[in-house]
Amino acid sequence: MTALKKSVCIILVFAMVIGLTSCTSKSFEHKRFVAFCEKQGFEEYDDTEDFLEALGNVYMSKEESCYITGTNDDAQELHNAVDRPWGLAEYDVEEISIFGYRSEVDYSIAQLLTFKDEKEARKYFKNYAKLYSSNGEKGERNGYSFSIKCAASVRAGQTDTVGVYLKGNTVLIINSVGTDFELIEAYCKYFHVISPVKD
Repeated sequence: MTALKKSVCIILVFAMVIGLTSCTSKSFEHKRFVAFCEKQGFEEYDDTEDFLEALGNVYMSKEESCYITGTNDDAQELHNAVDRPWGLAEYDVEEISIFGYRSEVDYSIAQLLTFKDEKEARKYFKNYAKLYSSNGEKGERNGYSFSIKCAASVRAGQTDTVGVYLKGNTVLIINSVGTDFELIEAYCKYFHVISPVKD
């Protein structure tokens, strides 16, 4: 009986480890990003120029929701266009997914980027974190590195919220300004990452 109990315990522990590993290893996937956008009711774009125009509306205070995903040359073009203004372009990106969302008072930009290798991903992660969340919280948990920040915005009564997460050759990002954290919380919960929003 004792041997049987030990065997059962070993099996249960093994199953828990496999379950946790699969949960974290599968969380940073582009198909999951697309599924999240579909669940939120965001509008899908296939054309890069049309998407960038819609994303521009998000930056320009027009209510909008949009998302796109691209690979290879399309991914590189999207990455360069979106990240160049912040000095973060020209990394070797193999796949990218992006969404932009603006309500009447809030806006959020999110990205999921897969790089050619882990070295390139870590370089981008460090530079993005240095630019947006240098004085925030940093650490590691559940197989990924993170840098998060939640602070008062230059816009009166609003909050700047940033989360950047690294796992392998993939970087997940959420960058938001506003007062409603429901989308951010849902995004972080969906991808099993620590939220930058303070309790």
